[in-house]
Amino acid sequence: MVIELQRLYRDGWTDGEMLINGILVCRSIELRWAKNERNISCVQEGVYPVAIIQHPKHGECLRLDGVKGRSGILVHVANDAQKEPGAV
Repeated sequence: MVIELQRLYRDGWTDGEMLINGILVCRSIELRWAKNERNISCVQEGVYPVAIIQHPKHGECLRLDGVKGRSGILVHVANDAQKEPGAV
């Protein structure tokens, strides 16, 4: 399974849409684009392999693979992207 990430970059945050097979799965509010730096940048738009996993802290999540220069990318419910490093 693959997920497509589409982005609209704002000054202080990033609006996103996540699609599987062209179907909108969810919308997101993420950290701003910061040159793909871990824990301070959203993930760059693109198409990535995805797996459903069970995480001890976040429960059921999507794990994105194949993100250049990054690993351990999880899509999960978050209350505040600035307070939850790595939130997508």
